[in-house]
Amino acid sequence: MSDSRRAGARGGPGAGHGQKFEKPKNFGTSLRRMLAYLRGEQVFFILALALILVSVILNTIAPARLGGAITNHLERTPNLPLFVHEMIILLVIYAGAFAANAASGVFISIMTNRLIFKIRKEAFHHIQRLSVAFFDSSTSGDI
Repeated sequence: MSDSRRAGARGGPGAGHGQKFEKPKNFGTSLRRMLAYLRGEQVFFILALALILVSVILNTIAPARLGGAITNHLERTPNLPLFVHEMIILLVIYAGAFAANAASGVFISIMTNRLIFKIRKEAFHHIQRLSVAFFDSSTSGDI
């Protein structure tokens, strides 16, 4: 096997960027702390999940509907007006799936931006409470 193939097996260009990550010492505690940030965001979270579910259901229904329209209105008994009607219904289904997917993305973006704002705000307030001696004893990369 060539060296280029072996390099690709490691994740390809930029995989990991040479950085190592730390695993939490206590996963349960870390998970509870992260979920605590979601407390005010349940509405956005539930709406996003519901819209994702709607999008998946509509994207699953559409191909079956298309297959039935082709079989019933073009192959068995050719009926172009009914086929066009089915295609309009299919267009509405795909438009609904697109709208649900886009709306879920908006809700997730709003939720994550609010969560990041909370975390940054807490970090800023924590740093503001630290003593000057802490900053004198720590280098800027350690803070």
